Amino acid sequence: MKNGRIIHIQPEVRNNHLIVTAEVENGETKVRAILPQRETATLVPRYILLGKEKQASHSLLLSISTLLLNFTIGRKVRLYEYQGVTYCGFLDWRSVKFT
Repeated sequence: MKNGRIIHIQPEVRNNHLIVTAEVENGETKVRAILPQRETATLVPRYILLGKEKQASHSLLLSISTLLLNFTIGRKVRLYEYQGVTYCGFLDWRSVKFT
């Protein structure tokens, strides 16, 4: 497992699902990784944005993108691979140091 820092984030809708791809700087290299659904759900709570609706409009994607940019750029993540796909996940709170 390697750690890196998110430098760019790109949300998109694929097959009616929100998929968030992050560009992670890992030392001198840049890696594209997917932010898992559980990590995305912690940053963008569906109920707050949609209420009781079952589907989001594409116009909501701009609001989601802004939230994700503010919450993730510069954040340290760990990189891991699962079934040939690179993912990034947030560090455990025990390893976070407040300065």
